[in-house]
Amino acid sequence: MIDSQKIKAIELLISGEHTVTRIGELVGVSRQTIYNWMNDDEFTTEWNTRLQQLKTMAQKEFDAKLNKAIDLYWELATSDKTDNRTKQVALSYIIDRSLGKTTSRLEMTDDRADTNVSDTDILTAIDEVDNVIDIKKAK
Repeated sequence: MIDSQKIKAIELLISGEHTVTRIGELVGVSRQTIYNWMNDDEFTTEWNTRLQQLKTMAQKEFDAKLNKAIDLYWELATSDKTDNRTKQVALSYIIDRSLGKTTSRLEMTDDRADTNVSDTDILTAIDEVDNVIDIKKAK
């Protein structure tokens, strides 16, 4: 049976703020007791259930903010105040996400004195990629 001590231990474990030793102290049991509970099926089932509930709530919060994040990202990608290099990176990310391609954040630094990138520079860079289809030739 999951008693109040075990529930408190589960909540402290989920918070990730304390060591197992400290959780034992806060709950009033030994560190070994916490480890024994962590090997108990009923305890781990309750622990996993609460973890899943927390993940579900976090996902719902994230999803609720997703449309605003997309709008802000689009604004960054299309703003006249954004430099062309940043626009290119933002638009490429949006395109890759839309096509289901794996994306990851890449930090880019540019030490060049001239940071303006022309449309021609971007198109030339795109043409250098092996897997880009030439739309003019594909027609």
